[in-house]
Amino acid sequence: MKKIIYSIIVVIIVVFFAGCVDVEITCRITQDNYVQMSFLVDASTYGMSNNDRTLLNKTFENLAQYWKTKGLSVKVDNYKNNIIISANMNKQTSNPQEAFDSLLSFMMSEVSPFVKVEGGYNPSFFTDKRYLSAEIDLSNLVDMEYIESLPTTQEDRINLLLEQVKGKVIFDMPGEVLDYVGNIESSSIHENISLDESVKLSMTTEYENADNVDEYNDLNRQILQQKDEINSLIIIMSVLLASIISIIIIVLLQKRKQTKA
Repeated sequence: MKKIIYSIIVVIIVVFFAGCVDVEITCRITQDNYVQMSFLVDASTYGMSNNDRTLLNKTFENLAQYWKTKGLSVKVDNYKNNIIISANMNKQTSNPQEAFDSLLSFMMSEVSPFVKVEGGYNPSFFTDKRYLSAEIDLSNLVDMEYIESLPTTQEDRINLLLEQVKGKVIFDMPGEVLDYVGNIESSSIHENISLDESVKLSMTTEYENADNVDEYNDLNRQILQQKDEINSLIIIMSVLLASIISIIIIVLLQKRKQTKA
């Protein structure tokens, strides 16, 4: 099923126009546990005939309807020199574990281009660590046997168009990036993708649980404050005890003098 979907995106689109295609795929978890896997395909229509543009737009609309049946929210925008289709799987979750599990589920679904998806979420009181790894392989999306069966002029044209397909895949998760395979930018990593090779991305992030850290610091401050109060009380009690002992000694000495007298 993945092959069919992305064949529609990559092959059918470029067959009908002499421009370029930009494909962007993003997998994201936000700090408030919002999860998203999104697809964006931007197809240039500059110089395209009205018939070809109509056919391209119809192809996008058909793809949009299919994606909608799979639970994605889809939008198709027609501009003067390009047509953009965007699709999203998204979910607002209630906690980090649910968010991470949902992202893995998205990436393993039938509309996902990813393979060998791996990940782990390791929470602790102070920090949460996340690990995400996957491969994306678009090289098997093009039916080369079919292309090679076409007349030479058509085959050359299609091969030229396929070379103009540009893509990018992005992973974005909360926290500091500790380790990664790809190109880093702030809290995300990205890598360019093409139709002739597979690409692997991975990242490990560490996110500080600010509320827990603040709670721990508040508790420490309370402990230190109580310790200071206890120390003050000990000093007061020590002084009081010394005073009592002094009074007792004075009383005993006075009694001894009275006895001798």
